[in-house]
Amino acid sequence: MVEERSRRRRVNARAFLRLLLGRYLQRDPRAIELTTGPDGKPALVGGSLHFNLSHSGALGLVALSRTFEVGVDLERIRPVARMERIAARLFDPDTRQAVANGARELRLFRFFEAWTRLEARQKCVGTGLFGKRQERLETITLEPERDCLGALAWRPLEERGNLFPPPELAFFQFHP
Repeated sequence: MVEERSRRRRVNARAFLRLLLGRYLQRDPRAIELTTGPDGKPALVGGSLHFNLSHSGALGLVALSRTFEVGVDLERIRPVARMERIAARLFDPDTRQAVANGARELRLFRFFEAWTRLEARQKCVGTGLFGKRQERLETITLEPERDCLGALAWRPLEERGNLFPPPELAFFQFHP
């Protein structure tokens, strides 16, 4: 039953993504052609709109942009076995220290804040969690619901010196 519910949520998330892409591109969602990059990141055939999708439970997060490469991650805050070991392998020393100190709830919050930011950055460039680390990306943390954290990472498609122009952001929450 749990596997069926998870499968349905994945299918619904992808259907919702196609609806959004169709709306932005002013095309029938069934006519949208998707492909994957060399590291598996989904992309539009023709590349006129960049996107990324993440979901956790019944909640989803989508980023769309014409001028930025984007990556998102969304996670429910929950107990993590070997949290400190994972942090030691993936996070910088300051983040590892933050995850190691404080009350359990605070440590879990810090862990998932760092995790979602890392995953959003890696998804932004399509290298996967264990690929080359991407440092020159802007990232923000989102808290769409209690006990849920998300992150959005973006990189301009065209570099203009050291300036990263801020994206225009709009957030919508819905309950399917």
